[in-house]
Amino acid sequence: MSPFAVLDTRVRALETIADFLDDHPKVEIYHRNYRKLPLARAHLRSIRSAAREARGQPLSRQQTTVLIEVAQIADSLLQRIHKIKKADFRREVQRLAEKVVPFTPSDEFPQLPQFPKHTPKWIKDQVQRDYQEILKCYSAGANRACIVFAARILECVLGYRFHKKEGIDPAEERWALGQLVDESKKRNVLTDVVTPGVDHLLGFLNSTRIASVHVKPKVYEPSRTDTKIIVQIARSLIVPLLP
Repeated sequence: MSPFAVLDTRVRALETIADFLDDHPKVEIYHRNYRKLPLARAHLRSIRSAAREARGQPLSRQQTTVLIEVAQIADSLLQRIHKIKKADFRREVQRLAEKVVPFTPSDEFPQLPQFPKHTPKWIKDQVQRDYQEILKCYSAGANRACIVFAARILECVLGYRFHKKEGIDPAEERWALGQLVDESKKRNVLTDVVTPGVDHLLGFLNSTRIASVHVKPKVYEPSRTDTKIIVQIARSLIVPLLP
């Protein structure tokens, strides 16, 4: 595995640990009843080593500086992890994730699927533009923006399907994705979609969109792994939803 792939994999593993801690208010990483401390240390050592190894690759001066910072963050966390609070752990892991993103392999997301033959050009253009925005946002570590654009793609595709079948333009009605999904279910617009559980998948995408857009007491911070899964779900629904 290349050092850049190691960086990506190990940082994701740390994000998973941070996600677990966020979901368990009374647990800290160093508690005896949570046995991920040795694993977190192993991930950090791998990150530190991979950052040093990666500096042997042809890189710009700025990239080399970022890798030095990655190694320093990992080293600092290693020294403090036996007593660090979960909020600080999350913050440091987020710093690592943001710095590692530019080194993520370019094949993170596959190309868009081939559109059905009779798909209008404006649908293709809009979906392709939004997908390109997702790739840019993901590279920049803007995970919530990725989810918003993923939901936007489905609003476009499902809106076109709804308009064609029902003669009502959801854009003119100013329906957001949630209302569009509800109306589609009421009018049986989704019954001939072969993808199992399409309404549940659309509902899931909408719930993550809401959490990403609206102000909540607890800020929604999707991990890169979660973001990738959500975008892949959206991508998988494009062709099945096109009439």
